[in-house]
Amino acid sequence: MLIFADKNKYPLNYRFLHTSYHKGNLVGAEIFAELFKLNDTCFKKQDMITDKDGFISICSFLNIKSNEWNILLNFIKFGKIIEYYGINVLLELSNKFGGIPSIDKYYNDNFINIKKPYNPQTSEEDIKLLYEWKIGFASFQKTEYNDYEFTKLARDNYAIFRKLKVT
Repeated sequence: MLIFADKNKYPLNYRFLHTSYHKGNLVGAEIFAELFKLNDTCFKKQDMITDKDGFISICSFLNIKSNEWNILLNFIKFGKIIEYYGINVLLELSNKFGGIPSIDKYYNDNFINIKKPYNPQTSEEDIKLLYEWKIGFASFQKTEYNDYEFTKLARDNYAIFRKLKVT
């Protein structure tokens, strides 16, 4: 049984963690594997950290709460986070356990290397100089702005418009 910082206790599915370490989302998580005794090593096997009642207390020692452990378990099972806010918890747990490569890869693929569409809202944001810009009244009629698209409101009832340059 694992005991957590919030004093909750959960059974440890050692076989699941062992399988995940050898061919799942814990591959390469060497410190995690050492803490949970998942790797085969030539060194003397040490017992897991336990409390006075015999509960495995690694999570309690590292100040990990049971709900945080569940976020980690869900990632280990499914290879993704279930709720958006879980990424911060996941990154923190990965750091506490010495790094979990699959979490780093997931974070890089889904939060860092995302290509955002080029969508400048003002001429200052148009660093690629792809647009012609105009400022006009927000309550415009079909006039000289026909070929322009509205981007945002400026101050004093003015609006900013853009049109892709013809090259």
